[in-house]
Amino acid sequence: MSTPDNDLGSKVKHLLDMVAQHRHEKCAAVLKTAKIEAKGLLKTARREARVRLHNDNIETRRMVERTLASFEAQQQTRQRKQRQVADGALLVAAREALQAALLQRWQQPASRQQWCEELVNAAAITLDGRVWTVEHPADWPMSEHDALREHIHSLCGKTPRLEANADISAGLRICAAATCMDATIDGLLQDGERIDAELLALCTGRVGRET
Repeated sequence: MSTPDNDLGSKVKHLLDMVAQHRHEKCAAVLKTAKIEAKGLLKTARREARVRLHNDNIETRRMVERTLASFEAQQQTRQRKQRQVADGALLVAAREALQAALLQRWQQPASRQQWCEELVNAAAITLDGRVWTVEHPADWPMSEHDALREHIHSLCGKTPRLEANADISAGLRICAAATCMDATIDGLLQDGERIDAELLALCTGRVGRET
């Protein structure tokens, strides 16, 4: 036979069991939701981490490429400067050798005569018929003066005026009024840029390529 106290105890126990069950179910639901959210957060975090890693890798590659490009540009600049220095020294030596070769050619009677005749023949076509002034080195042999006068007279019918010029070491300069044809060493080498390019190409073999 049950007593009121026993009935009350049973009811209290039943209520406590219901509360515990409800708490258990609620905790399970919260835990399940938390796991789902945590899984989503983890997935998002991993995706964001992959994106950041990908972006970092792209930026790293770009930085490496920029560094390599800068290094290559600096190397090319250094090499170009070194080549320019070497070319400059080579040109100085080549110019000196060319001037020495021209002077040596002038000092040989046969080649000197050819030099003078070629200039006079060109001048006869280019200059007009007025009196010519022929500037020559101070040490040009007197024996060749008359031969040059006769050659000029045979071409233009006039006798030229010969003038010694201490600034001329080799060659002749023929002037008629304000027009001159300069076949001195300085005159022949006047187009320095073109001559330097040809000398450099000849000495280095960089014909047809950038120098």
